[in-house]
Amino acid sequence: VVLQRLPRANLEAPDAVAHTHEVEAAVMALALDVREIESSGMMIALGADHPLARQRLVTGRAELRGRFETLTRLTADNPEQLVRVGRLRELVDARTEVVEQLLEAPDAYRGSVVAPLATRFPIRALLNDILNDERALLERRNQDAETQRQRAEWLALVAMGAQLLLLSL
Repeated sequence: VVLQRLPRANLEAPDAVAHTHEVEAAVMALALDVREIESSGMMIALGADHPLARQRLVTGRAELRGRFETLTRLTADNPEQLVRVGRLRELVDARTEVVEQLLEAPDAYRGSVVAPLATRFPIRALLNDILNDERALLERRNQDAETQRQRAEWLALVAMGAQLLLLSL
């Protein structure tokens, strides 16, 4: 039974690595979109109302939904991660709302409008938690695969010893 599970475990190991990289890529893409929205909104609010800044703002907003769908799909097997993704979605929605308010706020109030981005809606720690959890899960999977490989090697040696013992009889 152990020998039969070994090839399956060996095949699953690269999948686990790929899955972790997919989650990392999804998190990084999401963070980039948030940064694009925020920096474009600030550029516009500061008077650099360039068509490229407007386009980056629109594109960033449009990408967010798909990014969250991808991240939700990739973490669907981990309830703790889904909670983090849900919390991240709430924070990102709040941050994009702040950017909208920033664009509409009079110059004198822009500083107080943008302050919640740093004080009330931080996302860096949550992004890191998602990444760290995926990396820890990968490490556990790799350790399990290594343990199974070692057991299979031990079992193969025992089986070879038993065959030699039978041949000597």
